[in-house]
Amino acid sequence: MDRLRLGRADRELRARAAEGSTYTRPSTLWNLKAGLAPTPPAAWIDLHGPAILARAEEIARHRFDILGSGPYTSAAPRWWWEGPTAGIHADTIVDARERAAELPCDHVPLDWTLDPVHGHRFDATAWYADVKVVVQKADFKLPHEFGRGHQWPVCALAALVDQERRDHWYGVLRAQIIDFIVSCPPQYGPQWTVATGPGIRIYNMLLAWDWARQSGMGDGSLDAWIAASVVDHAEHIMATREWSGGMRNSHYLANLFGLVACGLYLDGYAEARSWLTFAVGELDRELRIQFLDDGGNFEASTGYHRHCIDFVEHVTALLDAAVVQDDTIPRPGPEWRRRLDVARRFLAAVTPNPLIGDNDDGMGVMLPDMLTIPAREPFMHFPDFGLTVWHRPSFRLTARCGPIGQHGKGGHAHNDQNSITLRVDDEDVVIDAGTFTYGADPRRRNEDRSTAVHSTLVVQGLEQNDWPDDSVEGLFWMMGDRAKGTILSASATTWDAVHRGYDRPHSRQLVVTDDMIEGADRYDGRHDARVCFHIAPAVGIDIHQEGRVVLTGRTCTVELTWSGGAVDTVPASCAPGYGRTLPSTIVRLHLDGPSMTWRLRVLG
Repeated sequence: MDRLRLGRADRELRARAAEGSTYTRPSTLWNLKAGLAPTPPAAWIDLHGPAILARAEEIARHRFDILGSGPYTSAAPRWWWEGPTAGIHADTIVDARERAAELPCDHVPLDWTLDPVHGHRFDATAWYADVKVVVQKADFKLPHEFGRGHQWPVCALAALVDQERRDHWYGVLRAQIIDFIVSCPPQYGPQWTVATGPGIRIYNMLLAWDWARQSGMGDGSLDAWIAASVVDHAEHIMATREWSGGMRNSHYLANLFGLVACGLYLDGYAEARSWLTFAVGELDRELRIQFLDDGGNFEASTGYHRHCIDFVEHVTALLDAAVVQDDTIPRPGPEWRRRLDVARRFLAAVTPNPLIGDNDDGMGVMLPDMLTIPAREPFMHFPDFGLTVWHRPSFRLTARCGPIGQHGKGGHAHNDQNSITLRVDDEDVVIDAGTFTYGADPRRRNEDRSTAVHSTLVVQGLEQNDWPDDSVEGLFWMMGDRAKGTILSASATTWDAVHRGYDRPHSRQLVVTDDMIEGADRYDGRHDARVCFHIAPAVGIDIHQEGRVVLTGRTCTVELTWSGGAVDTVPASCAPGYGRTLPSTIVRLHLDGPSMTWRLRVLG
């Protein structure tokens, strides 16, 4: 990020906060435009309605499960102004109390600062720039995710599913939006520390409000508080946007995602059109930077590809719908739409997600089946990302070898050069380790991105690429792309790639048929090496004396054979989703010489 710009913006925000309230006062000159975001079609409601309603019932009881980390009840011990408030202007407290008066008298405040897994609360009254994001044995990601407001569209949709209790669901939505506005005054606490959160949050707030309005629900008081919050969010994002001349990433897309919504929905506010024009222009530029020519995202992560295309899909749909009401707004051009189509093709190849690179399960709007996914092709090759995917009748195979992303920073890349994943009959067999956490456990963070937990050739004591030896910034860096992974050739039946991350190159060739993958690995360096296969937790492993391993899943059987060398297994861990960990096993084939051939045969 541009530190000089952010430092100047922070000083200006601090000066303003010292003079009065950080809340924007509502105005009768502004209003919100409804009917911009179409509600999901009837077929979607029929398919997902029961799950939406079940989730909404939990939300109404303040029961949440952030990214699958485990259910808990959210209840703040008190309102923030009932504790120490040193440094917060009295007018901010007055404005928060005024908004709190809109809540039911028996309302229990939600806890927007809690990491429910580790029990750590971040300081709700700390200035946003002073909140420590990386804290040992605490995960900032969890309260940050909770504050993105994914629960609000669920409540709005519950009213569509459950018409008889429409007023109840509107009451839940209303209370939880006001709860956030009251509990998290602008510029204070963890919910304003990283501008990604405000961008995603204000989009979800406005989307939920719009769907509620289209269903005939709403009131002028809530409209006024949300309109004022739109100004708070947009001004904060503009001041603290995560832009850098050298490198931007998904965070900046999230900033623009929110600004588009602010600019479209807020009518009568002088700056709203400038937010919109700025955000659409920047998104058009970022599509050319953050999505490669082959459609893959530039962060070397299939999870972040899904995350980023979700932003673009929703913004595109919202802009297209808004043009009907106002044909003067900026809109996506031909190159924008072409790049989106190419990115959709990449998404088709990696759905379900093979967990290549980091995965934190982030989305702009956390609702199922909202993305456009075209038909998969039998052979899909992405040379810029460094990924090849084969869809055979009974399995999907991925082979990864390519850049570490982010223009060489590698912040969301893993040491996965020449690694494979195998999914047979909709069941994972050979896997990537996934991503369990970021800052809460630096040791596990580095383990998940290490070479040893990927299905490739692993050299004893060496990593394909190194990372800085610290537990803050180093968790999101690689020390250059030493491996320089390159796919030399790829076809419907063959694959040839090499990387140079060890003392000598590691080359891997694959031959792919309808029921078999044959591999050949070569490494003639000085160190002990093993060809590793990270096996999914639900798959049984049976090692036979005659040099074969049988992998037995719930619905499939795969046989592994190889050309000489001992075999053993070691315990490991994998993360099928962020914040979730399961025990797994790695099968290791020990090289007797500079090369080894192996075969994975799908038996049924």
